[in-house]
Amino acid sequence: MNHFLTIDYEEWYHVHYPGLEKSRAPKLINRIDVTTGYLLELLSTTDSQATFFVLGEIAQMHPELIVEIHNAGHEIACHGWGHELIDELTQSELEESIIKARDVLENTVNEKIKGFRAPNFSVSPSNIKKLLDVLEKCDFVYDSSVFSGKLYYGGIKDAPPFEHIFTGYNIIEFPPSAGNFLGINYPLGGFYIRLLPAGIIRKAIYKIEKKNKRANIYIHPKDLDSENPSLPAGPIINWIHNVGCGKSKAKFRELLKSFRFISISEGIAGKVQDAKEEEKTDK
Repeated sequence: MNHFLTIDYEEWYHVHYPGLEKSRAPKLINRIDVTTGYLLELLSTTDSQATFFVLGEIAQMHPELIVEIHNAGHEIACHGWGHELIDELTQSELEESIIKARDVLENTVNEKIKGFRAPNFSVSPSNIKKLLDVLEKCDFVYDSSVFSGKLYYGGIKDAPPFEHIFTGYNIIEFPPSAGNFLGINYPLGGFYIRLLPAGIIRKAIYKIEKKNKRANIYIHPKDLDSENPSLPAGPIINWIHNVGCGKSKAKFRELLKSFRFISISEGIAGKVQDAKEEEKTDK
């Protein structure tokens, strides 16, 4: 079975932690060129395809990296402009951020941008309509922001955990997948891929497979970087930011070799083709 691999394509300093919401680490050290090399090598050697949710400001700073990713056969999608949370922006500001990022990405790869993901999965019951109204107006095909469970900056308890179409909208949702520990959902990606043994992540994906569903896992470039600079924060936040990064490349490679991963757009194209084949059969 094919599963979805998604990359939140941003720098190590594009973070939100308590006390750092309105600040950014000094943008003096850039690591995205190095970590992009790690990612593309891993994806190539494991024959994996991915969707890269790219920040507009990163695409503006490094258009050559976005072209390299696109030329390697991966999907480019939108992550907003500067990693602002949904609740940090008014609806007009959110629309401006998404359009600005989308336009830079489309001009960079000469291709329609179909998908969006909110930074930090910061979609909640109070702001989901705001986001969906903007995505519909901007002609996006799908979203991948709504986590089924509670997160620090978002999440919607009891949201459908697998792909679905939002009532009243023409937007397909591809939720980030969750594992479950003691009744609590946690995202299959990022910090949890760095922290947990690969076997636990694999087991969670197998559970999804048994339901005949596709997992949607994610990672950030900095999750593979053992040389992440420190954040201007205390030891606990820096531990969260860096734990497991030294071992994550080998762990991530093991996961990629254990399953077949594709981009979200490839999954959508496959569903359309299946529908066409069913229509031919019915005739």
